[in-house]
Amino acid sequence: MPDSDKVLQKLEELSGGFKSLQGNVTQLQKGQSTLQADVKGLQDGQTVLQKGQASLQRDVKNLQDGQHSLRGTVKSLQKGQTALQISVKEMQKAQKSLHETGEQRG
Repeated sequence: MPDSDKVLQKLEELSGGFKSLQGNVTQLQKGQSTLQADVKGLQDGQTVLQKGQASLQRDVKNLQDGQHSLRGTVKSLQKGQTALQISVKEMQKAQKSLHETGEQRG
């Protein structure tokens, strides 16, 4: 095989290797684009989760505030109920006294 044929064969091999490398580079670039899109998606998802967490924390705070307010309302209602019970007992005593006074006169 003459030297020029060997050189041509070597050039063809190198050309095939170069084309293979170009194909690999193209695949790597596509893979990199896919990874960048995945990273962007993950970052967007993380942002959504952080906003959701902040919203949940506000909701928990509002619920705690509401619970505290309800406790105050329950205490007020209990005091009102106690006062009402005392008033009812006093009215019953007054009615009984009036009834007894009426019986004594009659």
